[in-house]
Amino acid sequence: MVLRLECRPGTAGLVDIVAISILVLHWSAVLTVAIAAFIVKVMKGPADVADVDPVEDSESPDSSDGR
Repeated sequence: MVLRLECRPGTAGLVDIVAISILVLHWSAVLTVAIAAFIVKVMKGPADVADVDPVEDSESPDSSDGR
């Protein structure tokens, strides 16, 4: 089965305009998402480890608070 598009005179220009507009829309969306991802990455900063202080845990509560 062969799909043949019969175009009226002047229709090829319209197809070109639509194809180019879809291409521009696609690349502008890709660029927008890439810029947003870059901004998020910059705002998060480097992945540092937060306070690595050891947790002082005990089996029984400390009774030095006077309760």
